[in-house]
Amino acid sequence: MHRITGFLKRIRALLHARATDRDLDDEIAFHIEHETAKNIALGLAADEARRRALVAFGGVAQTREQHRDVRVVAWLADLLADARFALRSLRRAPVLAGAAILTLALGIGATTAIYTVVNAVLLRPLPFVHPEQLYMIGEDNAERDWHLQDAAPATSLAWQEQVPAFQQMAGYADGHFSATITGEGEPRIVSFAYITGGFFDLLGARPQLGRVFREDETWHQPVNIAVLSDHFWRTTMKGDPRVVGRTMRVDGTDVQIVGVAPPRFAFPVADIDFWQPVAWTAEQRANVSFRRAHWIRAIARVRPSVPEATANAQLQSVVQRLSAQYPETNSKMGAEMQPLHDFISGSARRPLIILLGAVGLLLLIACANVGNLLLVHAAGRQRELALRLALGAGRTRLVRQVLTESIVLSLLGGAAGLALGVAGVRVLATLQPRGLLPVKSFDIDWRVLLFVFAVTTACGILFGIAPSLWGQRQQPASALGDGARTAGVGQRMRRWGDLLVVAEVALALLLTVGAGLLVRSFRELQRIDPGFDASGVLALDLQVAGGRYDSAATLVAF
Repeated sequence: MHRITGFLKRIRALLHARATDRDLDDEIAFHIEHETAKNIALGLAADEARRRALVAFGGVAQTREQHRDVRVVAWLADLLADARFALRSLRRAPVLAGAAILTLALGIGATTAIYTVVNAVLLRPLPFVHPEQLYMIGEDNAERDWHLQDAAPATSLAWQEQVPAFQQMAGYADGHFSATITGEGEPRIVSFAYITGGFFDLLGARPQLGRVFREDETWHQPVNIAVLSDHFWRTTMKGDPRVVGRTMRVDGTDVQIVGVAPPRFAFPVADIDFWQPVAWTAEQRANVSFRRAHWIRAIARVRPSVPEATANAQLQSVVQRLSAQYPETNSKMGAEMQPLHDFISGSARRPLIILLGAVGLLLLIACANVGNLLLVHAAGRQRELALRLALGAGRTRLVRQVLTESIVLSLLGGAAGLALGVAGVRVLATLQPRGLLPVKSFDIDWRVLLFVFAVTTACGILFGIAPSLWGQRQQPASALGDGARTAGVGQRMRRWGDLLVVAEVALALLLTVGAGLLVRSFRELQRIDPGFDASGVLALDLQVAGGRYDSAATLVAF
């Protein structure tokens, strides 16, 4: 506790450095004046008395340094001093600083934008309660090359009832469902999902109004019911707090609203408007089609104490049992489980990682460019550094100062890059085709900020290594002699510069080849013959109310 208190006092002294220095100067002046007065009292002249007082004190500058090291955190004070010096140095070279900051901003901005997408899709946990316990369960069939495919409703019910490791299980109908809403202003087409009764409870979604579906509401009920999404409630229903109990007209059928889902909850599709129960019947479950047709996505929550391998073993046991009981439909069917997060990210994982690697190479090229700029800057300052060495400055201290300058420059570029990254994320969100990624928006959270800070610091160290090592090896005598400016640049600096240029060209060539292959692939895809003349042809999706137009004859008449 005493150490912590002392450290905090040092930090406080550092933050109030001017006041601390004034107090120290006053204290030193008091001691010197007191000693001078004593010497005068002994009969010495005023000048001699002060000289002897200063000699007895032992040096004002040394005393200031000793007390500074005791009163403040020395390394932190040195770091702040180096940072202030770096800002003054960059201000004296505005063209170099501007070029370096712009180069870094472009590289860090591109990396930030792509990493934000990677974070939202691959790294951020799913917005559900204990998402690590959730698994997608699907059916396999080697003959049809099925892997983790939609399950038959009867099979998913058997998994739910017979696998002890599954704490809860629910499902949703795979596919995109739309309907026509009337009676709420202009008729509009909305998106909805069919789900089983325990769907919201499985994901831990608590309604903000009303209730969600009960487990028994998986089965047919006398009244059609729905749970609204927050977006649909606020837009179509105008955020009416008394919406629970109201009915809305869906495809010509009355549907009662029983609740409103929590904000930002949108699953299984990002732009969903409401959910309805699958409304199965006992007659359907007894029908063979209930076991033959595959259209349910089953999600299970594994008990916390049960390993995935144990849960999978129990699942395979049920699969074998169903195969023996129902050979007509289940004899060649298997099953597998996959973490829900991996299933949702799906095919987006590989291209996103490749894209992140590409912008990482772009950032390395930016670092090599800035490294070359700083080498030129260091060559212009070689006399200054040599003079400091000649006056007694340690080489380690100079290396630390050069690295501090590069990190300060990198932090300025990182701040500009973060702003560009935020703008880039917004552009990516607007250019994203429907259904490309499994998330609707990409937010800048603490992971992205930590990533930007780490990348920025690493970049500062990376492009600061070359000038710091080059400056450490130079000799003061040669740097301060005649023709030192030409000799100092010398062979070592040319080798560093050549190495950076070779690295830039190699990385740029790699990116150019990759981009060329992508363009060629896109061009080849555009040349594929669809088998018909598509010029001048438009596709139209017409949604009609199923309650009124429930047969081919009525649809044709319409």
